[in-house]
Amino acid sequence: MQVGKQVLRGVLGSDGTRYEIPLYQRTFDWDEVQFEKLWTDIRNLAIARQSEPGTEHFLGTLVLHSGHNIPNDFTFLVVDGQQRLTTLTMLLAATRDLYREFRNETTDADELADGVLIHRYKRSHPERFRLWPTQGDRNDFIAIMEENPNFSSDSNLVAAYKYFRTELSRTVSLNADVAIDDIRSATLDGLRFVVITAEAQDNVYSIFESLNNTGLKLTQGDLLRNFFFSRLGGHAEQVYSAFWFPMQERLSRDDLAHLFWLELTWSDTEAKKDDTFRKQVKRVEMLSPAELRDEVKRFNQLSVLLEVMRLPSKESDPQVRRGLQRLVDFGIESIDPLVLALLSLRQSGRTTNGQTAQALAVIESFLVRRLLVRAPHNALSRILMRASKSLDANDPAEALRDYFSRDNKDFASDEVVRKAVVSVNFYRSGSARQRKTLLSWLEEELVGNEPAGLMKASIEHILPQNLTPEWRQELANDLGDFASPEAVHETYVHTLANLTLSGYNSKLSDHAFERKRQLLIEKSNIELNKWIVAKDEWCRNEILDRGEYLSDLIARTWIPPINLGSESDSKLDVAQLTDIIAQIPAGKWVTFGDLAEVVQSTVADVKRLVGTTPIQFAWRVMDANGQHEQTAQPDGFPAEEYVRRLEDEGVQFKASGEAMKTFRWSFIANRGGAPTPTLNDTGGAVAGPIREFLDEATNRLAPSVSDALRAFLTSWIADSGRVLLSVDPEDSDVLTAALLNEGASGDPTFEIRLTPTNGLWLRSREQPSYALVDSTTLDSLALC
Repeated sequence: MQVGKQVLRGVLGSDGTRYEIPLYQRTFDWDEVQFEKLWTDIRNLAIARQSEPGTEHFLGTLVLHSGHNIPNDFTFLVVDGQQRLTTLTMLLAATRDLYREFRNETTDADELADGVLIHRYKRSHPERFRLWPTQGDRNDFIAIMEENPNFSSDSNLVAAYKYFRTELSRTVSLNADVAIDDIRSATLDGLRFVVITAEAQDNVYSIFESLNNTGLKLTQGDLLRNFFFSRLGGHAEQVYSAFWFPMQERLSRDDLAHLFWLELTWSDTEAKKDDTFRKQVKRVEMLSPAELRDEVKRFNQLSVLLEVMRLPSKESDPQVRRGLQRLVDFGIESIDPLVLALLSLRQSGRTTNGQTAQALAVIESFLVRRLLVRAPHNALSRILMRASKSLDANDPAEALRDYFSRDNKDFASDEVVRKAVVSVNFYRSGSARQRKTLLSWLEEELVGNEPAGLMKASIEHILPQNLTPEWRQELANDLGDFASPEAVHETYVHTLANLTLSGYNSKLSDHAFERKRQLLIEKSNIELNKWIVAKDEWCRNEILDRGEYLSDLIARTWIPPINLGSESDSKLDVAQLTDIIAQIPAGKWVTFGDLAEVVQSTVADVKRLVGTTPIQFAWRVMDANGQHEQTAQPDGFPAEEYVRRLEDEGVQFKASGEAMKTFRWSFIANRGGAPTPTLNDTGGAVAGPIREFLDEATNRLAPSVSDALRAFLTSWIADSGRVLLSVDPEDSDVLTAALLNEGASGDPTFEIRLTPTNGLWLRSREQPSYALVDSTTLDSLALC
């Protein structure tokens, strides 16, 4: 390896020297922002050199490679620096053409061209040009080099040429303080590079990979592209034009890297995204160039499928297109390995369109039924990752249904769903996007394929979140087995049976049912609401009846699991509940609903367990009206004894017997948005909103990143750090966790943003700008 310093003239001006942009590089993508910055630097340098001729400007590092598969000893591959070299070549071409226009009687244009742009005595491409771009840029590049630019082209190359020609023309015409000769001199003799040249015995691809660890942000796909083309030999040009270039045109840079990871997970379900390059290389390193060509061809075919997954409108079969679009609408990236495997079966001719559509419907049913029962997210990614191995080409839908139905994967039966619709806090299940999507699908089932426009609709509570005196009086007329209107409200307010869609959420607000009913009649054309407006009141029985109505609709719409025996619809753990109750401070009280939200269970299940199991400090848990039920408690004490214990702890009661709300404790408002988390056997945070945040991360992120995030937050909390959770006011699907040291105030030490589809972002007090993070970054933070 050789390391040296050279000005641009030394780089481009050597006799017989040429530079090729490798096929693995993307096309030229600098734009006017970079052009303007470079032009400003060169112009300022030109002015400085008028008084100090030796002034130079450092323009970074060029990484070059000379060695195998290159027919000319003086031809170098540009491993890093192609954007700068290409931009400077466009500036020099524009300078040449201005010389031609304004000084045609001189030899300035020819001297510049022959010195740094072309080799005069070579007539064929690519040997004629001192710089040779990658395939996607070649037509426009050749036209510019041959002094016939295509100004109608929208390529960045033409944009660069036009920009510099305009600026140079302005310099010439305005007799500015810097002349075109000054610009040429500053460019060729004032711009200096550090040039690293890897020779034949050096592994330039190791250099390329190491650059990824020093801030150049190369993706795993970039590294694999590098590796493939280093091994393709004489197949490289044909493979690039036939397979690689189309692949990188149809997929984003991130999705191309994602594709290599997805394919890897079919054989290695525990593969981390950060290991994609290493493990894919290990898999293909012994292949011959011809076999490697076939591998790239196979990935090109898979890229067509991933493009369809991202843009279902490109799918030709209407039923498959519908299934793919609905999964996109639902928004869970962890289904990608399974869906890609499913589409690959069809692409190979092993399954039909109909079988594929049926299998997509099973995946959707599994996701919907888990959402309805508020199943935890922490295992979902692994369940879906391993599902591709269960696919059977003879009947993929039934194979998936069998897989999802086994081993407690929360594929809820019709019976369990029916209970959940009137008991589970659906308003906190999954993401806001998923909740609205499910209600939109219910609307679609009622009206067919042309439902009312729901883009601006939002989720509306019929029984409002705030219990007003009017609503309290209405609920008091239908208490059933409940002790108070507050208990009815707490049990049903966030259930699916009490939720609908409306475009008039702010107008409906906390109005009495009669007023809401009139607004829905007058303004809403949503079919879901017609059942509601047919009612004269909205109390406990109406909510239960609507639960039956929706449960029937759900049972008709989404495929149930295979009945493999008894199914438990409650997984509430006594030890976990005991631990959470112990965190309520003396002198404070909470409701059964508060507890249910923390442990992600139903009010009824929490109440049943607390009411039948002796639990220490159970007197700190009451009905939503601030009273205990007038029955003996599981430990044998009457309700009056529980009241006395609370009074001894400092809780004050009204004359009517209700605990004052000023003494009600909030899990969310304390301990940074969550109770002190309990730790499971693996050391993970399992309680409260922090668990919800981590479960949502598991739902959205690659397993390696979500695992690293869980370890980082667990370590932070174990060291007495605080975690403040919030929702972005501009986008309710973006979640933020602010991390503060114990006792600290002001700006958080770290702030983490969890986005629906764009990964995990982090900023710190020292680095205020958000940056995308991976598992390696999180692992290093956890060790600090």
